[in-house]
Amino acid sequence: MRRRRTIVIGVLVLAAIVLSVQTAHAQSPGYATERNRWSFELTPYLWAAGMNGDIEVKNRTANVDPSFGDLFKDLDFGVMGAAEVRYDRWGFLLDGLYMKLSKDADTRGQLFSSVEAVLKTGMVEGYFMYRPIWLDVFTLDVMAGARAWILDTELEFKPGILPGATVSHSTAFADPLIGFRARYNLSVKFSLSLAGDVGGFGVSSNVTWQAFGGFEWHFAQHWTALAGYRALGLDIEKRQIKIDAVFHGPVLGISYRF
Repeated sequence: MRRRRTIVIGVLVLAAIVLSVQTAHAQSPGYATERNRWSFELTPYLWAAGMNGDIEVKNRTANVDPSFGDLFKDLDFGVMGAAEVRYDRWGFLLDGLYMKLSKDADTRGQLFSSVEAVLKTGMVEGYFMYRPIWLDVFTLDVMAGARAWILDTELEFKPGILPGATVSHSTAFADPLIGFRARYNLSVKFSLSLAGDVGGFGVSSNVTWQAFGGFEWHFAQHWTALAGYRALGLDIEKRQIKIDAVFHGPVLGISYRF
């Protein structure tokens, strides 16, 4: 509880600091060129996410630890993308993905020889954004929103001391989020980006968090290529399913802005 309270206080303090400098930066050249106009951005991307952690379904546990190569080998299907709309300092970001992953995993003890975990994951997150700092070389957005999950998990245990068994369970839930996104322009064509959020707070999950760092290449008037690394953590115990895991891996994408 103390840790969660510290995280929340830290984010609120950060928001208060950046809001306090709003007036000083409101008339910066970078802000003036974008003021009072709509912009839209579409970003299909690939997230080569490995997963580290434990999955428990109806008191049966599997430890899943696929590498990046394993993900491409065991990924049955995946689609990912983001969309953003902005007017002046305000914006809304929508990000979603669906993955079906099949993976041989370890079991605890000798009761079963191994287990195949099939995890179907659907996730959608939406953020309302406000930009208190808008400079030619640096922008900062503060964000608040929610992350919704649909999880369909099946564990097929192979015979060991006990005969084989299959357990499965599906659940859906959503968590509130607060976060930030920052971008530093190295030049007209290149920039660095950093984003993060934290949420859950016991509403559905105990805690969920996300971090991203990346490099952007603005190679044409409306086009941007991006490469980075993304990590997303989830700790939840809900409706006969427990997950304590981190999804993480490199991200490649391309954005079209108009």
